[in-house]
Amino acid sequence: MKTSFTPSSWPAQSRVTLCRVTWDSSYKDVVSFADHETRDNYFAALTSDSLTLDNYSYLKPNEPINLGLPYSAAYSYNYCVVENPEQPVPGELTPPKLYYFITSVAMVNPSTTAITLQLDVFQTYLFNFRISQAFVVRGHAAIQASCNIANNNAPYTWRRYCSVPESLDIGNEYNISDVQVLNLSVNRSEEAEDRNGLSLIVQSTGDLAAEWGTVTNPSFRTSDGQFTDGIISSCNVYELRPDDYKILCERLREAPWVARTILSVTLFPKAFLTDGPDVQLNGVNARFLGTTPDEGEFWTDRQTLANRLGQSICSRYRNLKKLLCYPYSVIELTNFTGSPLLLKPELTNENALALRQVACAAPPYMRLAFYVPYYGSDVGVNGSLPNDEDYYYFVLDDSEPRREGTYRPENYIDNALWFNNLPTFSIVNDNYILYQATTVNTRNWQYSGAGWTLNKSNAHTQLTYSQAQQQLANNQANMDVQNASRIANAALGTAGNLAGGNYGGAVMGLIGAGVDYWAANEQFNNNQALQSGFATQNADLAQWAAQGDYQNAIAGINATVQDMALSQPSVIGQQGGDGFNLCNGIFEIAIRFKNINSNMQHVVGEYFLRYGYAIHEFMPLPDNLNCMENFTYWQCKEVYLTCSRADEGAKETLRGIFEKGVTVWRDAAKIGNIDIADNDPLGGVLYG
Repeated sequence: MKTSFTPSSWPAQSRVTLCRVTWDSSYKDVVSFADHETRDNYFAALTSDSLTLDNYSYLKPNEPINLGLPYSAAYSYNYCVVENPEQPVPGELTPPKLYYFITSVAMVNPSTTAITLQLDVFQTYLFNFRISQAFVVRGHAAIQASCNIANNNAPYTWRRYCSVPESLDIGNEYNISDVQVLNLSVNRSEEAEDRNGLSLIVQSTGDLAAEWGTVTNPSFRTSDGQFTDGIISSCNVYELRPDDYKILCERLREAPWVARTILSVTLFPKAFLTDGPDVQLNGVNARFLGTTPDEGEFWTDRQTLANRLGQSICSRYRNLKKLLCYPYSVIELTNFTGSPLLLKPELTNENALALRQVACAAPPYMRLAFYVPYYGSDVGVNGSLPNDEDYYYFVLDDSEPRREGTYRPENYIDNALWFNNLPTFSIVNDNYILYQATTVNTRNWQYSGAGWTLNKSNAHTQLTYSQAQQQLANNQANMDVQNASRIANAALGTAGNLAGGNYGGAVMGLIGAGVDYWAANEQFNNNQALQSGFATQNADLAQWAAQGDYQNAIAGINATVQDMALSQPSVIGQQGGDGFNLCNGIFEIAIRFKNINSNMQHVVGEYFLRYGYAIHEFMPLPDNLNCMENFTYWQCKEVYLTCSRADEGAKETLRGIFEKGVTVWRDAAKIGNIDIADNDPLGGVLYG
């Protein structure tokens, strides 16, 4: 197509306006005017800081130009607006205004000054380009989005734009902004009659409710076993109030044979036990151990989490929700055992912090856990509870699917504060009484055996003595027979002598017989007396020895009993667990709301105010590039640019501006002249 355009058609009607602006060629700061009119009005208002020159030839972009000005009048300007006249080129649009940075000023002669210009690509193409997509590294968009999202004080709303790591130095110290203490040693239930929230759980292999007997007649019955918290136990498990447990210990002191059936005594918070059936343990009030309640709400804060964490955040940083997130803020749950649980505030799902509990009271598996429900999950956000079909798994059979168990997306076990070292106590046993009770039958047998031995020995002695007496009597009888025989013989000899007329012989016969009779009787009597004496002595000796053996046996039994009276008491069960905290009255949970210290808040907060948050996300940028009241920072890594009137060089420059990092201002007069905290998020900004 032929045109009528010739060099001579280029009239000398260009207008050059020199002025002073608050931005420069580094493109660290740029101004996004709302429209052409606003921009024109801005430059028109620079009457005291501008100089307009008319009727210049059509200026060549990016080349030095000579101005009919002395150097002293030109050197103070840093910016130039050029308006070229419309040219007779078919299809040519109205020439846009061209905006230049004055990069150098040189004197040509006293009335002429040469200025070197660099095209301000951003202003020149401000209304002709759009960033459709960009990988935004950081900027104020995250601040604006986190502040304008619905229910922006809910922690789960902070995850989207406030959880990207920053790699900023935050120091190594946290300040405690607030503390909430929950005492487990007090029954927190308003309905509880017993305000003492501690119970003693006693596990025994015996049935403590059965008759105990006495020391001289001890008795106990083996436990029946019970089922607690889904765990079967062959032992009986009882729950007692501390005062009742003290009475039980006093009575067990007199019945150590019963006490030694106790395996464990553990302290457990009453609030986590249901009441089991009442039972009397030798007149002491107790209960069979009930089950722990189903997991449920233990505590809900009356304040919002944002208020708890924000108490020590400077008001200057009120819009910086990221300072309420980890690692700038943290929730610390501790039971004062040296292993606190750290929670990221942004991973909680409710405006107010809530704790649930789950417990097991069945010995020896006794544990308590406290957790934030649905921590780190989207379940429960805004009060939305899981649906059955979403949070149950199914097993297929020949009919329809069956619900077999619950799927827990909150993973509470992995993020829980545990009490797994509960205080345990031992039972002291009197070994003397225990020995008496446990050996009563043996000692009765020993006493009986010693008596039997004595009686047996005495019986044997009496038998021997009786036999000796019988032998003496028998000897006497035999002697009497012999004597009778002697008398008869003497009588016959005398009679024979008399018949024979031997009177002298008869007389001598009688005399001889008498002498023999006397002598035999004397000898016999002496022997009888001797044997009787021996029998009596032997009997006395045997009785004495038997009595001595009996007394020694009894003394031996009694000595063993007396020795046991000096034996030290024994201990039944284990003594341990964390009794230190209980002793010092800190059987409790502390919830600490912590922030980085004020110095680091200032360092980090000022950085966020000036440069926004790390984003690391592809997103469309607003058409006017503004999402904050006064200025918006953008730093991109990859920029997709659409531009209707720019060459590739200009496009590359525009991309480079955003990839290097740029602050887009709404009012040029405020560049470098306002407090960076005076920059509230705009409402209604859409990134696309």
